[in-house]
Amino acid sequence: MITVRPAVGPDVESAVRLLMQQVPQADRQQHVANALASAAHGELVLDDLLIGYRDAEPVGAILTVIQPGQTASIWPPEVANADDEMADALVAAAVRHLEAAGVTIIQSILEPDDHSGRQLLTRNGIGYLTDLLFMERNLDHHWPQDTRPPLKSVVYSTETHDRFVALLEQTYQATLDCPELDGIRTAEQALASHQAAGRFAAETWRLYCADGVDAGVLLLSEHPDQRAWELVYMGVGPSCRGQGLGWRMLLDALPKLPRTAADTVFLAVDCRNRYASATYERLGFSALATRALHLYLTR
Repeated sequence: MITVRPAVGPDVESAVRLLMQQVPQADRQQHVANALASAAHGELVLDDLLIGYRDAEPVGAILTVIQPGQTASIWPPEVANADDEMADALVAAAVRHLEAAGVTIIQSILEPDDHSGRQLLTRNGIGYLTDLLFMERNLDHHWPQDTRPPLKSVVYSTETHDRFVALLEQTYQATLDCPELDGIRTAEQALASHQAAGRFAAETWRLYCADGVDAGVLLLSEHPDQRAWELVYMGVGPSCRGQGLGWRMLLDALPKLPRTAADTVFLAVDCRNRYASATYERLGFSALATRALHLYLTR
């Protein structure tokens, strides 16, 4: 008989050990110890880790992480003895667990050639949506010159919060970046999710104006452990598109980023959005990798 339940108490170590079963035996204990230590220090979140039992034997585990903005990430489970029935039970239980927690978007970002993991998620309702192109640029490389007058901008604050929310909502209209998500969550929820991506720095969240109108928003986050900045989100309102504002916003914000703990900037863009990826290429970004985005919408 299969039983799946949240991993608590002694179950946590058992579940982590199952997640590490692909690690060579000689290194596995150290990896398990490191993961448990990271969890104890709040660096790794295991609150939504599930473990699967066949009768009284722990044989599978699945990691999910709930994030702000009613979003969660999920990874294919690890199971002993290629137990497909257990793998399916773990994914199904994880989806139910996340739905009960109020999550609206469940996502998984996988290697394109992870055929078994992708098939497992797909047959349990977490279907393929699109490929994401990850790109990177060194901040110290030469930046193109923009001879036009600089755009006016304001930084994110409690006073400007409502303007950010209103403009963010507008940028979703007819977007080419995962348009399937439009209307699934509010701009308030999206901002909360973006704020949780890396180390939040309000001064790197900017709302740009053109001709006296709130036109574009650009959100950056720092990842000191990777010595990198992330372009978390950039969008332009429908009435202001086609004027090269994205290019100008990037040229205003990126060269000003502090280099104290980061010397590169990276981003992910929907591979279907050729306009955006071409803009990044013109700015000197190069492709790092392509990943497959699988998605489950709970409503």
